[in-house]
Formats: sequence, C-alpha cells, structure tokens
Amino acid sequence: MLRLTLSLPDDQALGVLDQVVNRFPDRAGEAMLMKAERLDKLNSADSAQATREMVLKPTATPTRRGNSLKQRPQCR
Repeated sequence: MLRLTLSLPDDQALGVLDQVVNRFPDRAGEAMLMKAERLDKLNSADSAQATREMVLKPTATPTRRGNSLKQRPQCR
C-alpha cells in the first residue's frame, strides 16, 4: 500500500497512508513520515510537524506497579 501512495495525488495519498497506519502497525512509522512529507507539499507545516512528533512519541509507558507496560491511546 505504501508503494501505491507514490502514484497518487497528495490529497488521496493521505487517506491511504492513514489506512496503513491503522491496519499495519509495523509499518506505521514509515507511513507517518511519508504522510508528513505529503503534508509539507500541501503547505500544512503544522500538521506535518505534529505527525513527525507522533512518530517520536512512545506508545507504551511503564506503570508504577511492577514491570508491566500500559498502552497509551494514540492520537489519530
């Protein structure tokens, strides 16, 4: 699906990249970076920066009880 976005117009590619993020968590980081690049092309610098920051945020944080991890909700 990531390759498909290379042949789509920027606005259509954003929707496909969102689908990749939701369906393929192992490829979400790559898809989000591609989305940020497309947002830059569309002059949405703030949205592009917010997307890049989401890539850098951890998705799990340690709890105060033991060594288990508690999942944090992701923004979409």
